[in-house]
Formats: sequence, structure tokens, C-alpha cells
Amino acid sequence: MTGPGYPLRVMGCVVHGHYFTLYPPGYAPWQRSAVSPVASDGGRVQGLSAGADGFSETLFDAALDASAGVAWPRECPGDKRWSTQGRRLELAQRLCGVAPGLADPVRDLVAEALRVDGLLLREQAEALRQDGGYRQRGAAVRAVLEVLSRQQPSDERLLHAGFVVGVWGLPRRWDPVAGVLRTRLFPGGGTRAPPLSG
Repeated sequence: MTGPGYPLRVMGCVVHGHYFTLYPPGYAPWQRSAVSPVASDGGRVQGLSAGADGFSETLFDAALDASAGVAWPRECPGDKRWSTQGRRLELAQRLCGVAPGLADPVRDLVAEALRVDGLLLREQAEALRQDGGYRQRGAAVRAVLEVLSRQQPSDERLLHAGFVVGVWGLPRRWDPVAGVLRTRLFPGGGTRAPPLSG
């Protein structure tokens, strides 16, 4: 079985006639695996493996296996096959900002969304330009996950990174108290502009 493991909620806006699906914390639209290991209430999952291995039950499992030199079988009855590993590796590279094809300004926005050092992402992308084999691709993703694992929970940051690289729309979180969807604002880095006088 794949997916959240419990029913999703479809919501609608009566005024605008639009419908959308609410996914549980840790999930992104149309993903069969969680993006980040978080509990159903959005909190920390107890008993996770340390470091990047805490992401083993997420869509990053393909990258973690690749970093260990584990190639998924070319043919198999389950979901863990070579073609799936390749697609998930590509997605993981984009979410972590290490895909060699990302423009540097986009990579910087990913670093900001993930709250990781942009130099780490640039170094890993450069390593992939030199050796883009599946093991190196997995190792580049693992390097970013190691940093993220110390900042748990990381689902909102990874979901925002997915928005930055154009994989899915702007993530919003349901506020059950107010009964509205909220967009988490990610603060910009660097020096702020001085206030306008006038």
C-alpha cells in the first residue's frame, strides 16, 4: 500500500467554484510516499533512525539506497524498481537543490527554504556535474538530508522547496481553529532593504 494510509479530504470554495485536496502533514500532492517523516499531527515521529536514515520511509528512500550502492531491480512486481528509483532520485535532487540543471538563483532559494548553507548545495551540484552516477546522486541528496535531519520536522521546508523548483503549488496548512488554509511565510535571508522614507 502507498499513500498516507488514511482518507484525504477534498475541500471546495463555494464563492470561486474551486476544489482542492488536503494532504496530511509530510505529504505533497500526487506523491505516493511522504516527503518528510512527520507524525499525523505534524510533530516529530518517535523512534526514527538518526541522521539521513530517518528519511528511509519517505520518497527519499531511493536516494538513500543509491548512496549505499543499492540499485533497485530492473524488473520486480513491487514499487521498488530501477525506473522508479531513477524518477525519485531526480525529484529528490530537485527538492534538495542539488540537481545540476538548477539555476544558481533557484538553488539559492531552495537553500533559503530548507535553511541549509547554499555552499553545500552548490558543492553537491558540482560533484554531480563531474560524476552523475546513481551512487553520487544519492550521496548528494544524503548530504542535504543529514543537515535537515537535525532540524526536524522538515516537511514544511521540503514542501516549500518543491514549490520553489516548480514541482507543485504553494504549500498551505489547514488551520482547524480558524477553519482556513494558511500559507507559511518563509523569511528572506540576507540584509533587508531600508524602509522607504516619504
